[in-house]
Amino acid sequence: MTWARRSRSRAAGWLVPLLTVGLASPALCQGVGDQADDLEPGKLLVASRQLQDPNFRQTVVLIVDYGRRTGAVGLIINRPSEIALESVLPGVEGEPAELAEPVFIGGPVEPARFSLLLQAASEPESAERVFADVYLSHSRELLERLVSAPEESDTYRAYAGYAGWAPGQLEAELAVGGWHLVDGRPTHLFELPVDQIWSRLILIGTAEWARLPVPSGRRGAPAG
Repeated sequence: MTWARRSRSRAAGWLVPLLTVGLASPALCQGVGDQADDLEPGKLLVASRQLQDPNFRQTVVLIVDYGRRTGAVGLIINRPSEIALESVLPGVEGEPAELAEPVFIGGPVEPARFSLLLQAASEPESAERVFADVYLSHSRELLERLVSAPEESDTYRAYAGYAGWAPGQLEAELAVGGWHLVDGRPTHLFELPVDQIWSRLILIGTAEWARLPVPSGRRGAPAG
C-alpha cells in the first residue's frame, strides 16, 4: 500500500466540507461537474475566487494520488512557511542557499508528515512518479542528500502536511465550483514565483470554465 492510500484513510474523518454558501449558484455549476472525469495525479486544483475556506483560499493543489473509490491526496504548492530546511534538518551540512529554502505547507492534514516533490531525469530511489518527470518521496535521506550535495539538475521542494478528500468529496466540490482543474506542468511547481502561482493559474482555470459546454435551456457562465 502506498503512502498516499494509507494517508487517505486517516484524512477521511478530518476533512472540512467546502460546499459553502455562495458556491452552489446555478450559473457556477453549469458544466463544471464534467471536470471530475479528468481527475488524476498531475492535475492542479486551483481554488476559485469564491472559495473562502482559510485552509485553501487562493491555493493551488497538486493531486499526487487519486481513485474514484479511494479518494484523493494532494499537496498545496504555493504556501511557503517561515520555517527553513535547516530547522528541520539539524546537524546536516549543506549549501547555505539550500538550507535557507522554506518548507511548504502541503495541507492541513498531519502537519508533521514530510513530503518531497522533485524533478529528475530518472526515478530516484524511494520515490514514486506523479506525472512527467516529477516524483514524490517521503525519504529524509533523499532530502539530506539533495541539501548536502546538490547537483545542478536538482529541483525540489519539501512539504509539511497534505490535503485529503474522502471518496466522492472532491468530485462534489468540483461540481459546485469550488475548484478549477488545470493540467499540471513542472514549471508550475518549481519555476513560477510562488506569489504568482494562484494569480496566473486562476486565469487559465476561468478561461477553461468559459469553454465548458452549457446545458441546453440554461443561460450564464461560471464565474471564477
